[in-house]
Amino acid sequence: MKITLLLIVLTTLTTFAGQKRATTSPAFMANVINVRMKSSTSFEDVKKTLSPFGAVPIRQMLQPIQSITFSTQSTLRSSNSPTNLNEIIAAESPVLRTFVVQFTAVQTPQKFCAYLMKNCKDVEIAEPSIIERTTSKPNDAFASQQDLLSVIKAFEAWDISKGDATVVIGICDNGIYQNHEDLTNSIAINTGEIPDNGIDDDQNGVIDDYRGANITALEDASKHGDTFCSDDHGSCVAGIAGATANNSIGIAGVGYNCKIFPIKTGFVSKSDVYAGYEGLIYAAVRGFKVVNCSWGSPNSYSKINESIIRYVQSRDVAIVVAAGNNTGIVPWYPAGYAGVLGVGETDIAENAPFMSAIGSHSKIMAPGNSSFATTNQQGGYTQSFGGSSASAPIVAGVVGIVRAHFPNLSAEQALEHVRLTADNIETQNPDLKGIIAGRVNMLKAVTVQPLSHPALKLLSWDLQTHGRSTSQFFAGDTVSLTVDVLNILSATGASTEFITATLSVKDQFFPFQLLDSIITVPSIGGNSGATFSTFRFVIPEENSELTFLRINFKSSNYNDYLLIPFHPTSDIATFRNDSISVSLGDQGQFGFAGQGVTWHGTGLSYSDYGNVLYFDGGSAPDHCFIVTDGDNRVVSASVNESDFITLKQFTAPEPNVNIMSDTLVDISSRIGVEVKRTIAMAPNNCPAFKIQYNVKNVSGSTIKDISIGQYLDVDIGAYGIFNYARPFNEAVPTGITGAAEILGRDGSFDLGGGRTGTHAMIGCLVYSISPGGVPQMAGVIVTDSLPNGLTAERKIALINSGTSMQPTYKGDVGLASGMKFPGNFPAGESRIFEVCYGAGMTKEALAQSLLKCAQINSVKDETANTNQNWTVQPNPVNDEVTLISRHPTPVPVTVRLFTSFGQSVSTTETQNNPTVLSTKDIPSGVYYIVVDSGVTKEFLQIIVVH
Repeated sequence: MKITLLLIVLTTLTTFAGQKRATTSPAFMANVINVRMKSSTSFEDVKKTLSPFGAVPIRQMLQPIQSITFSTQSTLRSSNSPTNLNEIIAAESPVLRTFVVQFTAVQTPQKFCAYLMKNCKDVEIAEPSIIERTTSKPNDAFASQQDLLSVIKAFEAWDISKGDATVVIGICDNGIYQNHEDLTNSIAINTGEIPDNGIDDDQNGVIDDYRGANITALEDASKHGDTFCSDDHGSCVAGIAGATANNSIGIAGVGYNCKIFPIKTGFVSKSDVYAGYEGLIYAAVRGFKVVNCSWGSPNSYSKINESIIRYVQSRDVAIVVAAGNNTGIVPWYPAGYAGVLGVGETDIAENAPFMSAIGSHSKIMAPGNSSFATTNQQGGYTQSFGGSSASAPIVAGVVGIVRAHFPNLSAEQALEHVRLTADNIETQNPDLKGIIAGRVNMLKAVTVQPLSHPALKLLSWDLQTHGRSTSQFFAGDTVSLTVDVLNILSATGASTEFITATLSVKDQFFPFQLLDSIITVPSIGGNSGATFSTFRFVIPEENSELTFLRINFKSSNYNDYLLIPFHPTSDIATFRNDSISVSLGDQGQFGFAGQGVTWHGTGLSYSDYGNVLYFDGGSAPDHCFIVTDGDNRVVSASVNESDFITLKQFTAPEPNVNIMSDTLVDISSRIGVEVKRTIAMAPNNCPAFKIQYNVKNVSGSTIKDISIGQYLDVDIGAYGIFNYARPFNEAVPTGITGAAEILGRDGSFDLGGGRTGTHAMIGCLVYSISPGGVPQMAGVIVTDSLPNGLTAERKIALINSGTSMQPTYKGDVGLASGMKFPGNFPAGESRIFEVCYGAGMTKEALAQSLLKCAQINSVKDETANTNQNWTVQPNPVNDEVTLISRHPTPVPVTVRLFTSFGQSVSTTETQNNPTVLSTKDIPSGVYYIVVDSGVTKEFLQIIVVH
């Protein structure tokens, strides 16, 4: 079948060591996703399960016929040791339960994945299908022009080892021209297959894979076994790794005598890779010693793809991949997965070009710039191929040579040995010192004995502060780091000399204070582990950008390092009770916060129903905090940009309080406000929370007609369509001026197995504490009301239209709530209002949650005195309440009685002890008494019952 492609591209800039590097978000296939079932491995069963949801499986990632688990071939099982056999079977399980699925709904794959996971009880994981981007002296005629061979010392290495035909390097790419004069004799023939008979003769799950595997034959209607692609990326890669050497024509592949095998995972007329991870599975089933992947995507971590990587590794396949182009330190996958050797690019002079990937996912470098390569035309060659796409097959060829020369090495050991024998090139790249990997040295890789040195594999690390493990830190925190490693290269039982580990932080713009940075362990035997504990350092200031903790390991025969990605401080905090949670950013963000394409936060999540805010992982949602002064100026904070600077984070001593001001915008656009947000969660079993906004005029002059509000794109049910929004007057407490809105979706949804579920409802209540506030509550259809996104004009309209802006039909709805204070807002004064958010399965339950949340005490402030002098009797009360002071002669005080919404009921000046207040004329409910002496304030709660 033909599959329409959806390309989503975002551009951002990441700065590191003074360099700006462009990166993009992942691109996803339209109407195609990857789904892992909880238990089923049956294609037909999965077909029946997914059918009610408008989805159908196209193929199974790992077919039973390809697996050890379901294999009846005794030779397949007996070829593996019992220990390895158990490892393979365990790694196969999640891949056997994973299916490529097509869906019919007109919706983004991200939203359909969320819908499927929420509504189908048999689905464990659903993820978009990522379109991977290609990252672009024998007697061979052009060998002398292959400068890369001299740089990596290939000629000298070939004098020692030329590889072996039993070592096959899988070329997993968009496609390879199999009949090229310099490739055709390098292809390893699959003798178990009869070519061009349309049958899977060897029962490995792929038809006619005699000289190549066409994984995407069904999608692009191309011929089984034909791996040609109109884009010659894969053909170039194949030539660098395995062009036939010493044949008097063309170029020499780095792998020399090693064979290659084409694996087509793209479409015949496209340049990208669409089934790359399925190609990796094929390489594992075939038992290739090495597989090269010159493709990937930034910020595209996937649980499903990670499980595939683990499966391939369990089959002893060495995975060599491109580390990406124009991505800087941004994580790139599959290079970012553990145990994968990511390759970055240098030029012939060993300089890392501007486009080269660096950081923890780029573990070795190779000279890929202007590489001589084969093309997809007969007799075709090019010298313009480059990027990490060209660097990766160089290393893949070296790994092939090493696996032939040292056949007892496992895939993991071979990759580590090649990495450890690389040459240090920090001198040539001083701006990247500490984070750039070594350049591959093929001669050292075949002359240094692998078991003569250790290789410390990072197993895990733990970061703690204040005695607890966490990933959230703040300026001033002392952080403890513990690292666990395993020595995978020294001979088993042999002990190394003591190893010294030294911690440094690779961020020249934010130097950290190192407290305990050097740790020594006596020895680490082969196949033995060790713990380096405890490194300690202080985070000096706010910095949420990605940096690296570097640990250098050194002994007499070992010099190595590892990089741990680290975000020094958090830009978002999450608050929760047992039934609802919400994330708030320190610069005004709601639900999610982040930069570029990396977002943090949990959104607004209700119990088992999950997050109800729009979030697709590929583009920034429109959730936005807004402040306007009439229709004049507007300042705001969205997920990935903000006009506000943080004055106080959501951190101790008041972790529920945040203060920010709009000083990040230029003075002509600045309104001049300081916003204090205080969040209070309702008690457990009440799915609601309250945010109090205290807005202070710090402009030095009067502000007119100020409005403050929050816009949210709410998605209830599949894709967030067919949602309604309407006024919710029954959730507005009696006696206050407020407004409320309910958002929901009628009908039920299919849970599978004949079961149905009902949709949750989301509600919002807003009311003013300060006099004169006019509630703002707008429900909008996103596509109609905001066709061009949140322009300044739309932001102003959303929080300056009262309650008149309401949708007239169902659709993808957004909600804006806030408060307008018409007239003058003098300098130095504050305006206070509160917003409650809640959830429920019925409108009655939702209304009760909002009403209960509104009664949470909101009149306390930072001047409160915790040493209470006054008490009340009785409590609960009926017609009057008595206040009693511990001091026999108390000072004059002002006693104010407030509703639970902060509205004043009465004010009494008194010096009497005791003092009696009348409550007979006020309704039943929760009230607060503030006793103000002018020096201290005390807060007392009473319950009035009539």
